[in-house]
Amino acid sequence: MILSGERTTATAATTVLAIGITVVLVGVLTSDPARAAGGACLTITALTLIALRLIRTWITDTAAERSRIQDAIRAADIERMRYLAAQSALGVERDRMRRDAEEATRHSSKQIKAEHARLREQFEEERAALISETFEAAFSMLTTGRLMDSLAHTHGRAIIPFPIEPARTHGRDISRP
Repeated sequence: MILSGERTTATAATTVLAIGITVVLVGVLTSDPARAAGGACLTITALTLIALRLIRTWITDTAAERSRIQDAIRAADIERMRYLAAQSALGVERDRMRRDAEEATRHSSKQIKAEHARLREQFEEERAALISETFEAAFSMLTTGRLMDSLAHTHGRAIIPFPIEPARTHGRDISRP
């Protein structure tokens, strides 16, 4: 892409080049070395100007770099979209796992409560059976007299009774400690 300043420079350089070559040819045909040398100087100046313009264009032409930057930006946008999609999928998966864990906790809690109730009921049944058996055995021992016999026979051991405290009398005749 040639800008207007560059276009002017290119036009001027081409014109000077054409004039310089013409002056060199006229100088050679007329055998005038000064004119040929002047034409050669104009030609060298024009070629230098053209070379400098080409170098400047080569240095300042950023079309390839801009194209690479656009490709890099496109690739970065694609990667960002992939990242956002993966992050969104991860959030959905995390929410699903949390819901599953909460459901499993509720289910386990219900199972534990049911098991606790079942064990409590079993314990109460066994306890009631033991109490019933104990009362039946005690009643049976009382009716047969074995309970009194077992209390009467201590087999050589003395039963020590609890000490009985004498009753205190409250009145004026008791001194204070």
